[in-house]
Amino acid sequence: MDYGREHSGGQWMGRSDADLLRAVGAGDVSAFSAFVDRHKDRVFSFAVEVIGNRADAEDASQETFVEAYRFARRFQGEGSAVAWLLGIAWHRCLTWKYRWRRHAVSLDDLPSPEGVVGNGTDRRVDDEAEATAVRLDVRRALAKLPPKYRVPALLRYQQGLSHEEIGAALGISPATAAQRVHRAKVILRTALHHLDPRAGGG
Repeated sequence: MDYGREHSGGQWMGRSDADLLRAVGAGDVSAFSAFVDRHKDRVFSFAVEVIGNRADAEDASQETFVEAYRFARRFQGEGSAVAWLLGIAWHRCLTWKYRWRRHAVSLDDLPSPEGVVGNGTDRRVDDEAEATAVRLDVRRALAKLPPKYRVPALLRYQQGLSHEEIGAALGISPATAAQRVHRAKVILRTALHHLDPRAGGG
């Protein structure tokens, strides 16, 4: 993704996201380029997980940053700019997902099972082939979650957002975000019970 990197300068290094967005709202293209450079990988990886294929995720990511540029003035500096940006990404991904209804599974950018199925998973994974199978199991289980649970889980475990930030991104309360993350984890643990070494051989 190239959003005018030639305009980017070092003057924005170390500046906050809020500073960048204020400058973007004032029409500063170099600030926008710096903002994109800082967050493009995060947005793209999130889009891949929500949509399910890299080509549409690329388009959705581009649309996310176009919209962020258009509405930068609306960010008032309250709360997390990352949550604000991923909220935009979520809506753009919904547009692409339901526009094309594609469900291709790529072996690239597979999420890690850590934090989803509990500790000890790495002891079961003793070679690369098995590791790939585990990640694919996790991704398939995530894909089967209803969106109301899947997206909060992705924001929590893939993006590292707090419950407050998830709530801001999705327009729900932090308590509701926490409940949905917990529910997603319960469902995933049940679906991935065979990956938990504590399940034993009965």
